[in-house]
Amino acid sequence: MRKFVLFFFLTACTKMCSKPHSEMGAEEVLEAYLNIALNMERQEQKYDLMEYTTAELKTVLAGADEETIGEAYIDKRYSIEKFSIVERKDLSPREIQLTFHLQYKEKQAHEPTNKQSATITTESSVILLKENEKWYIAEVAGNKTNFDFPLGESE
Repeated sequence: MRKFVLFFFLTACTKMCSKPHSEMGAEEVLEAYLNIALNMERQEQKYDLMEYTTAELKTVLAGADEETIGEAYIDKRYSIEKFSIVERKDLSPREIQLTFHLQYKEKQAHEPTNKQSATITTESSVILLKENEKWYIAEVAGNKTNFDFPLGESE
């Protein structure tokens, strides 16, 4: 479960939010978290991720060892092509479910992404909770993945 949760957050592309956490809406918190997750270069950045999480997700991150953090966040094996939030469900005044799509290509060992790489599209949902007037990511609520393999050229 822990590696799944960590892997899940590898699958998104965002732009950096420059607002303080206290001024961010739920969508901005998700984008800020994913921006850190997708651009991590140092183990210590796991604490930056933890600033945007709560509940079990925060516990999982706090307990993750260096090897797990390296595999999940630092050793990039993908190339992000597209990210978008596609649905928002207000479950209560302090609970929101966001669903987003992410499209990426896996990199082959020792070579950059090429035309023959499969395109992977995920649809994932997360639950965010509002605590002390700030939004935090609490859990992963769902994940669907599609693989599109390129057709080889016939000779």
